[in-house]
Amino acid sequence: MPIGIGVQGGTTRDVALTGIQRLTKDEALDSLQNIRTNLSQPGRDGGVLTLHNRTKDGSEMTLERKSGTGLWFQDERLDDTVVALRTLLARAGKAGAVQELEDYLTSQDGKQNRIESRKMLEILNTHLPPCSSTKEVLTQARMGVVGELGSGSFGTASLLLTEDGDIGVYKEFKTPQPLSLERGPRPNEAMGSYLTSRKHPNYLRDTVNVAQPTFYMISVETNGNREYRTITPHAMRRLVKEAMKTGSEVLCHGLIMPKAGGKEVGKLISEGKLAPSEKRQCIRGMLQSIKGLNERGFVHRDIKPDNSYFDRKTGTTTLIDTGSLFKTSKNQEKNPGTDYIEVEPQNRFTGTEYYMHPRALLKERHGTETDLYALGVSSVQVDHPLAFEQLLQPIKNQNFKPEGITRDWLRGKLQEEIAVLKEGPRKAERYELHDQVILDLEALLQDIDDDSTLSSFGLHCLDRARLPPEDWQNRETSQGIYSQLLEHPVLKVE
Repeated sequence: MPIGIGVQGGTTRDVALTGIQRLTKDEALDSLQNIRTNLSQPGRDGGVLTLHNRTKDGSEMTLERKSGTGLWFQDERLDDTVVALRTLLARAGKAGAVQELEDYLTSQDGKQNRIESRKMLEILNTHLPPCSSTKEVLTQARMGVVGELGSGSFGTASLLLTEDGDIGVYKEFKTPQPLSLERGPRPNEAMGSYLTSRKHPNYLRDTVNVAQPTFYMISVETNGNREYRTITPHAMRRLVKEAMKTGSEVLCHGLIMPKAGGKEVGKLISEGKLAPSEKRQCIRGMLQSIKGLNERGFVHRDIKPDNSYFDRKTGTTTLIDTGSLFKTSKNQEKNPGTDYIEVEPQNRFTGTEYYMHPRALLKERHGTETDLYALGVSSVQVDHPLAFEQLLQPIKNQNFKPEGITRDWLRGKLQEEIAVLKEGPRKAERYELHDQVILDLEALLQDIDDDSTLSSFGLHCLDRARLPPEDWQNRETSQGIYSQLLEHPVLKVE
């Protein structure tokens, strides 16, 4: 059973081993975690570890367990396994583990090119401390907490000071979340691990701005015992794959992720701190990430101002909450029926009702168009927050109807709300804002027919999102729609 090291092979031994020397600390830790994860599986701690460089097809270097030590590389025997392991431990900053490895090799009577799998697992378990309880694995994460961000139905979120001195976010769940790599309608934190890969190493930098988890606090049942670990996304994904084969359940207890730059968009608009040009930047940034997600088959499913951060210094918008991600498949011959999200009648939909496409709320098949629908609603909210708040319940109710929000419906609802507020008594809790709410409703009524406003653009997004599912099923078509929307004059930022 191969165990990936996480480095590309080379045409020579020297090139292959040099690749390991270039790994970052996190990449080396990821590889070591992966080795330990594999060796921890029942029956996999036997035999001898040997290095295998798959140079013919250029795939990653792997470790394999073998009963003997013989493994040939072209015309030479490849006996650099220990060199690779020593380098991985050193790159990960595990000096104590390097010394233990050296001591073991010295005691092997000259057989210093081999190491038993069982011994390697022992070294890793010693220097990559295992956790024996939920409390222990979460306590390790909480040690870096420097501030609270708040709590919700999911659990709590806190500011975290990482080992590298950066500020991150620590999210702890009230109820452990099952992790699965199967495409399904339920929220699944494991999908966030697919955002980056060796095939798409710069995806989060060049294509989208999405806060991907950097570490998962998980637990898995091994040999009748539940073991707790803090692992990287790629290591988690490999662990879940192995667990799915054995029927084990992997639970996620918490996440660590980078802190998005700036401030939550929902708070910025409620505080009235966004200039018109910044509102356009914010919406444009959200649309760019939605387009980038769709390019690789992702659907966010919970786009809204509260799940977006805007950095006023850089004009950058970052999406958060990868737990709602769904990954569609381009290969329909191999994966039929996975191009769209299907929600069983007995299951709850994923998202926030005020922003959700009627197809999602009515549990009909849907895909990336639900993200565009949410962007359309968000555009109206960013442009006229007081009017949007006044219309919250009507918007939610309308989203449960097949036609959803249309210009005619919104025009009629605005006229109705304005008349009620002007003729009816003032509500005590909104007395001071009464006149401002009326003014914002009247302004929105004018803006929905003004193509130069974000509100009109938002309604245009809603119109496009109502195109038939077959149109959105074709990724070339959806990408074309997103490209056209990005060229809309209202999104141009001078």
